Amino acid sequence: MNFVKSIYSPELLNLERYKYPPHPEVLLFLILVFLVSVSYLFTDVKVWGHKTESMLDIWSFAHIATGITVSSIAINLRKVCFHPLLLLLLLVVAWEVYEPYAETIMYHVIVQWFGGTEHWINRGLVDPMCAILGFYIVKNNPSILPYARLFSFCFLFLHVAILQDSMYFH
Repeated sequence: MNFVKSIYSPELLNLERYKYPPHPEVLLFLILVFLVSVSYLFTDVKVWGHKTESMLDIWSFAHIATGITVSSIAINLRKVCFHPLLLLLLLVVAWEVYEPYAETIMYHVIVQWFGGTEHWINRGLVDPMCAILGFYIVKNNPSILPYARLFSFCFLFLHVAILQDSMYFH
């Protein structure tokens, strides 16, 4: 019951918390789109497909939903942090830096689950871009938060607890 209550908590959907200027996420998102576009021109990366050879994959949806969830927490902590986007970026960059290290350490345990190493454009540019998109979505439509949390939980549970391959749907 507490889990359901935490997902649909009315205080997290207090619309006044989500309204504030400026909109640096739009500028940052456009910069990342530019970098991805330039990278696409000079590499053999695909737009959609397996994470080892494409910019976007099935986990991009999880990054957007996680961006929504983490952004809502960052927005609620904005008295602690100058701008919630900074906190989100700090967490996203920290995760993307830690992720290959974690994959290397746990490789022998979950080698089949990983299905290969992410393309650098996917990991370094598009994953943070998806999280920033999640920030923009929750900032402009906070009522989506419960659905993003539910999607994140189901997606992670499905891929981690049930499926044998992180790229099962590709």
